[in-house]
Order: sequence, then structure tokens, then C-alpha cells
Amino acid sequence: MTPKMLTFLLGLAAANAACSSSSETPGDTIGGHPPMGGAANAGGSSFGGFITGAGGTKPMTAPDGATCAALDVRKEALPVDMYVMFDQSQSMSTPVPNANPPTSWWTVAALAVSQFVQDPLATGIGVGMQFFPYKGSIAGPDPNVPGSSCFVPNYATPEVEIALLPGNTGALQAAIQSHAPTTFTPTSSALQGAIQHMQAWGPAHPGRQPVVVLVTDGFPTECDPQDPSLIAQIAQAAYEGTPRIMTFVVGFQSGEALDNLGQIAKAGGTGEAFLIKDGDIGKQFVQAMLGISTTPLDCAFDIPAVTTTGEPIDLAQVWVEYVSAATGVPMTITQLDNLGQCNSAADGWFLDAPPPTSKKIMVCPQTCKKFAAGAMHIKLGCRTDMGPMH
Repeated sequence: MTPKMLTFLLGLAAANAACSSSSETPGDTIGGHPPMGGAANAGGSSFGGFITGAGGTKPMTAPDGATCAALDVRKEALPVDMYVMFDQSQSMSTPVPNANPPTSWWTVAALAVSQFVQDPLATGIGVGMQFFPYKGSIAGPDPNVPGSSCFVPNYATPEVEIALLPGNTGALQAAIQSHAPTTFTPTSSALQGAIQHMQAWGPAHPGRQPVVVLVTDGFPTECDPQDPSLIAQIAQAAYEGTPRIMTFVVGFQSGEALDNLGQIAKAGGTGEAFLIKDGDIGKQFVQAMLGISTTPLDCAFDIPAVTTTGEPIDLAQVWVEYVSAATGVPMTITQLDNLGQCNSAADGWFLDAPPPTSKKIMVCPQTCKKFAAGAMHIKLGCRTDMGPMH
């Protein structure tokens, strides 16, 4: 028997609405937000899950010539709760190039945090913070010793617990003023701890998007793994897990070390790292943090258990198509095996888990950026388009 066909249409059009007004009904314009990888770029939205709108059904031709039933979709952006894991390693004490008057990266970073938490646009963002290496810890490498800088539970408990701005402003400012650069850079342990905290935080705070923000100035120098590609696997597991935790990276200074941090951001489902190399450091940091709070955080679409007539969904027959608002030309988006393949594909989507345990259709971060300037059609029950990797 031919499976009943469902089409889910997500229309995403660029606009300047704020997240607070992003709840949509069928046919509405969805608010535009800065995309992943840079707050200064335009476009992107934060929407997730299938929500049937009041528009009813209307016919749409599927790729194989059959007719799918289209459901208008209403989407709602989620407010963000961010756990900031802040690098206080010794290298943060190095001078900022060409700074006048001379200053260190730690000094400008601490000032930038203060500027961000006081910015009126940050109102309503949930922010908590911890520092790495952990305050008072000795250099690793033993991850089983509580006093070690590699002890993951140290980082799973924030020094300042997540709470809404501006109410949490004073605590965050006081925390960073009480710290100073010291010893080495235990990135992997710090990231694991931050993810663990948000994995517990997310289910306890429904209706908010949990994210980790890794703020650092370079390569890990202690605690295994230290290879950025292996640390990226930690971020990828969190992104593909339940609850889904996204990892953003804000990098200070310049050079190969920061470029490699992009691997962690991509694996964490957020495109590219925000790299701050020179110029107005504080302004760029504020833009990056505000951009994270309005980035297209949710490019995952819930798969219903059954069709509208009660028949099971056939995950061997999924068609994903993007239609540009500028040209109106449809583009088939290739199915990939997992998030890792997004790095080598121009555009793509993948299932969060192998059938029959799949619950979500996940769109690659670089594809998700385009949603503000077009429409996404997800057709369940239509033939599958598999990429060249299959």
C-alpha cells in the first residue's frame, strides 16, 4: 500500500521582528535574526517542532507526481538559557596587539562581559557562568581527583547559576572581577561539565533553549582529549542527544588555534565560531553574545508518530526541499547520514537516530541559515533523495 503522504511547509521570510513577537500563524512573516557564525550577518530564525496551524490542508504535488497533504506550520522562537564557560588560562594575560593604552585580553574580556550583561537587548536572556581551569584547582591530569583541573564535576556546577538578565547582572560582574588568568587550558573537561549541567537544566526548564557558550583564546593544553577534532565529538554527541544541547564558541586573539575552534562550533550545531581578533573587542563580544541569543537555534523538526489517518510514517520516504524567496526555484536538499557529514556537504539534512527510533529531521546548520529567505518543505511519504555518499 502506498503510504499516506504528509507535507509540512515551513515558510520563513526575512523581517526585523524580535524574538518576543516571533510566534507565528499560517501566512505570517517570521522574525529575522542574526545567523550562526556571526552576529553581524543578517538572516536566520529559531524555530523547532511541528505545530499544526489553523490553515487546514491544501494539495501539493510531491516529487514523484503523487499528491501530499500540506499542513501550514506555526512556529515559535524559544528564549535562550546560556551557560558561559570562560577561559581564565594564563594565555589570557597576554597583551592585545596594538592596543592604546596597552591592555591584556583578560582585561578587555572582563569588561566585555560587563557590557553584555548590562545591554538592554540582553534582557530576558538566561545567563550563568563558570571558569576554566577551575578556581583553586591544581593542574591535571587525573580526572578522578576533585582538586584536579581535569575533574569534570567542577565545571558541571556554575559559579553563578543561570538566571535572567538583568537580575543576574551583579552576580556575573562580581564573578569575573574575582578571577584572574592562571595555569593551563582544560577545554575538554570544562566543555563536558558545561554540557552535563545543561543536559540537566533543559528538561527542568521547558520552553527555553539550553546552550553552552565556550569563551576561549586558543588551544587546549591539558586534560584529554586535547585534539580539537576529538573535543568536537563531545559537542556533536550533545547536539545529537536528548535534550539537544548546542555549543557556541567565542574565540579571542587570532591564528590557527582559533580557526581550529570552528570544528567545535560546527560539531555543536552552530556553524562557525565567533572570532574576535582586533578592533573594538567589547562591542564585538556583545554582538556575538546577543547574536547567540537570537541565532537559528532549532533546525530540528519533529516526526509525527502516524499520519493524519493513523498510518505509520515511512522514514524511507522523506523529501526535503528549500525554495528561495528571491528566485522561487526549488532545491532538493540531500539526505546525509549524520551531522558530521554536514561539514563536507553544501546543504543537507539527517535523521537524529536510525529508523525506527528516529524522532526528528535535523537540517544542517549551513542550510538552516538560509531559512529566513525562503521556505522549507518537508514531505513525509514521498520518495527519498539520498546523497552521493550512499
